[in-house]
Amino acid sequence: MILLSWNSRGLGNQRGVRSLSDLVREEGPKVLFLQETRLQVKEMEKIKYKLGYDNCLAVSSEGRSGGLALLWRNDVNLDIKHYSKNHIHASIQDSSTDYAPWYFTGVYG
Repeated sequence: MILLSWNSRGLGNQRGVRSLSDLVREEGPKVLFLQETRLQVKEMEKIKYKLGYDNCLAVSSEGRSGGLALLWRNDVNLDIKHYSKNHIHASIQDSSTDYAPWYFTGVYG
C-alpha cells in the first residue's frame, strides 16, 4: 500500500491541482494526506473527484492558512478516529491483504 503525504501550499489554483494530479498518477497512492490546502470542505470534495478518490475527510482552512484532507480509495478500510484543525488520526487496513490495521496520524502546524 502506498500512502502519500504532501504539503500542497494551497490548491486554489489549477497549477497546484495539476501538479498534485500528476504526482498521484505517478505514485498511485491508495491514501493521500494533504496539508495546507487553503480550501473549504466543498472545494476539497471537487478535488477528490478530480484526483479519482472515493472518500475524503476535509478540514476547512481558517482564512488563507491551514486546511487538511485525507483521501482514500474504496479498497482501503479506513476509520477516522479523531481530527482537529491540526491533525487527522485514522486506522488503516488494505483490504487486499490480511495484514492487521495500522494507525496513521497526519499533523500540520
